[in-house]
Amino acid sequence: MIFLAVEFSHSQSPERKIVLATYIQQIESSSELIFNYADDIILDNLIIPSSESLDSKGYANYLTSQTGLVFQALDAYTILIIPKKSPTNDTQLLDPVFISNILTQGVFVNSDGSTNITPSDFGILAGLTDIDVMQIVQNLPGISSVNEKLSDLNIRGGTQDQNLILWNGIKMYQSGHLFGLLSAINSNATQKVTVLKNGSSAFYGDGVSGTIDMSSDFSLIKKPTFDLGSNLISADVHSIVPLSSRQSLQLSARRSITDAVQTPPFKNYFNRLSQNTDLTTLDNEELFKNERFYFYDLSLNYLYEISKKERFQFNTIYIQNALSFDEDLPSASGTRQLNSSLKQKTVGASASYFKQLSPDLNLSGFLYLSRYTMEGVNNDLANEQRLIQNNSVEEKGLKLKLDYNINPRFNFKMGYQLNETGVGNLEDINAPLFRRYIKEVIISNSLINELSFISKDTKTSFNAGLRTNYIDKFSKFIVEPRLSVSHQLSKKWQLEILAEKKSQYVSQAVYFQNDFLGIEKRRWKLSNNSSIPIVQSSQVSLGLHYNKNNWLFSMDSYYKKVNGITTRSQGFQNQYQFVDAIGLYEVKGIDFLVQKKWSVFTSWLTYSLSQNEYDFKALNSQTNFPNNYSVEHAFSWSINHSFNSFKYALSVNGHSGKPYTLPTQVGVVDSTIEYATPNAVNLPDYLRVDLSLRYDFKLQSALDASLSLSIWNLLNRTNVLNRFYSFDTSNQIMERNSEALGLTPNLSFRLRF
Repeated sequence: MIFLAVEFSHSQSPERKIVLATYIQQIESSSELIFNYADDIILDNLIIPSSESLDSKGYANYLTSQTGLVFQALDAYTILIIPKKSPTNDTQLLDPVFISNILTQGVFVNSDGSTNITPSDFGILAGLTDIDVMQIVQNLPGISSVNEKLSDLNIRGGTQDQNLILWNGIKMYQSGHLFGLLSAINSNATQKVTVLKNGSSAFYGDGVSGTIDMSSDFSLIKKPTFDLGSNLISADVHSIVPLSSRQSLQLSARRSITDAVQTPPFKNYFNRLSQNTDLTTLDNEELFKNERFYFYDLSLNYLYEISKKERFQFNTIYIQNALSFDEDLPSASGTRQLNSSLKQKTVGASASYFKQLSPDLNLSGFLYLSRYTMEGVNNDLANEQRLIQNNSVEEKGLKLKLDYNINPRFNFKMGYQLNETGVGNLEDINAPLFRRYIKEVIISNSLINELSFISKDTKTSFNAGLRTNYIDKFSKFIVEPRLSVSHQLSKKWQLEILAEKKSQYVSQAVYFQNDFLGIEKRRWKLSNNSSIPIVQSSQVSLGLHYNKNNWLFSMDSYYKKVNGITTRSQGFQNQYQFVDAIGLYEVKGIDFLVQKKWSVFTSWLTYSLSQNEYDFKALNSQTNFPNNYSVEHAFSWSINHSFNSFKYALSVNGHSGKPYTLPTQVGVVDSTIEYATPNAVNLPDYLRVDLSLRYDFKLQSALDASLSLSIWNLLNRTNVLNRFYSFDTSNQIMERNSEALGLTPNLSFRLRF
C-alpha cells in the first residue's frame, strides 16, 4: 500500500515525535520520493523527523536507524520498506508506481500502464455515498457507460460482454445489482482492484476490451475489525476476524431494504429500470402492481498461512437479484391476476495455493468455479400466454504458474490454464406449445510464457508475454502476444508503449428486445466458429505522462480493432435488429488527464476523443457506419476538497449523444418501419452534475463513524440515453426514449471499530 498525501511543510519541531506513516506522507508530498511496501507492514512507530531534507539513500539510512524496519533505496525516487525479519531476496517487489493518487486518494497508475485502486484508502468522488469500484472505474479516461449502468462498462468503445471481470480469480458473468444500476461486488471486501485497458499480462485470458481484476488480498490480523453501514438502498456489514495466529476470516454481507421501504432514490432507480419494458406497456405506465424487488450478496474469504513460505486462500461469493410483479385483467367472470418474475443469481468459489520453493522460485496453483443463472417468467394476460426463459453459464478453471527470478533484473513466468465453459438457453411457451433447451460446452487449454526486465538504472522496464490457446471443439490454435514497455525520459516524463492480442469465445446476444421482460434482454452464448465466431482483438497504444510539482498530465493515443462481432451482440434497434451478420469495429482515440493538487484541493479534467465505426460487409452497401456505442467526445471535471474531517467533491460529466437511426419520410413499407441511413444522427449531448459530502468523526476512541450525502444529477437535467421507434396501438410510428436518472439524493452512515 502506498500513501501520498497533499502538500505538507516540515514546520514541526525536529524533536517532536510523529507517527511514521504521517512522516512518510509528508516526505512524499514535499518531494519526488515514493515509498513502496506491502499492506501488512505496520507504520505506527513514533519517530523524530530528520531536521534536513535528504535524498532516497539518506532517508533510507535515517529511517532504518530510527525504526524496526529496513528501508532500501531502489533508485533515486523509490524506497522499499521491508520487515527486518524478512530477507531481502524473499521479498516480492510491488508494481512500480509512476503516478500516485490520480482523481482521488487510493488510485495509482503503474509503469506497466495498469491502474490500481485500493478501496480501503479511497478518498471521495462526486455522486457516491459509499465506495463503489465499478463507479470509480468509470471516472478513468476511456471508460464510460453510455446507458448509465455500472455493469455495462464501455472500455474504449467495446460492449460490456467484452470485459473480463474477475473477483478473486473467478470470472463474473454478473456484476450488477438492480439489474445493472448498482455494483454487485461489495467494495468493502475488496482490498485491491487492477484495471487494464491494454498491454495486459498473458495470464489474463478473455476480455477483448479490458480487464477489471478485484481481489480480497487481506493479511493476517491480531484483532477483529468491523465495518457496518446503511444507505437509502441497502445495508451491509464487513469484518475480518483472526481465527488463530496463522488464520484469518473475512466476511461480508449486503442486502437491499427496497422490499421493506421504497425510498426516493429506489423509486428513481426503479423508474429508470422499468422504462420501455414489460413492467409497463408502451402506452400505459401503470400496468404493473404489487412489485417486489430485492437483492443481496454474501462473500467469505479464508486465509491460512501454512508457513512463512506457504499460503492457502479460499474465497466464495453469492449474488442474487429478484423482481416480481402482478398484472390484472378484468373479464366477465371477474379480475384475473398472474405473477411475472425475473431472478438473477451468481455462485462462485476459488481456492489458491502459494509455495516459495526457493528464494528465486515460486509455485502457485488456482482452482475456481463460476455459475450464473437468469430465469424469467412472463405472463401475457391479453394473449393468454406464458413464456419461461432461462440463461445459464457454468465455468470451471485451473491455473498453474511458476515464477522464476533469474536475477535482480530479469523475471520469467510460465503457466498453464484449463477452462471448461458450458452455456444453456431454455425457452418454454404454453400457447402455442413449444419448448427448446440448448446447452453447449467448450474446453480450452492455454500455455503461457512471460518475461519481465528492468534496467540497471530502473528507468526502462518491459514485460513481454505469449499466450497460446487451443480450442479443442474447433481444433483451433489462437496465439496472443502481449507487450508493455515503459521508459522514464526524466524525473518528470515517462513514455509508455502497450500492445496486445486477445480473444474470447463467450459473448452476449439480443434476440428480442422484450426477452427477460425487456430488463436484462442479453443472454450469454458460446461461439460455434461459424455464425457466432470467436471474437478477437488487436490493440496498440502510445502514452506520455508528466508528473512534477503536484501537476499531472497524461495522454494515451490508441488504435483497437475487434473482429468476429455479430449484429445480435450489438443490440441494434433499427433495420438490422433481426438481421444476422458478422463484422468488426475499429476505434481510434486519444485519452487525456490533467490534474493539479494544492494543499487542501485536488482538481482534475479528463477528455476522450474517439472515432468508433462498424464494418459489416453485408450491411449498409459495404460502407462503414458509426458504432452503437460510439461517443466521439467525453469529458469530466471534478474538484475535491478536504478540511480536517470534512470532505466534499463536485463534478461535471458530459459526452456526445450516442448515434441512432431515424425512419425515412415514407415511414412504413409493408407494415414495417423503413429506416434511413443507420446511426446517421445523434442524441442530444449528455450532461450531469454530481455532488458528495462526507464527515468523518469519532464516537469513542476505538469507534470511527462517517456520514455521507450524495446528489446524483444535481441540476435534475433530462438526459436521453437511447431512442428507438415502434408502432403504437393505432399502428402509427412512435418515438421511444429511455431517460437517465433524474435528481437522486442518497444518505449513508457507517461505523468502523
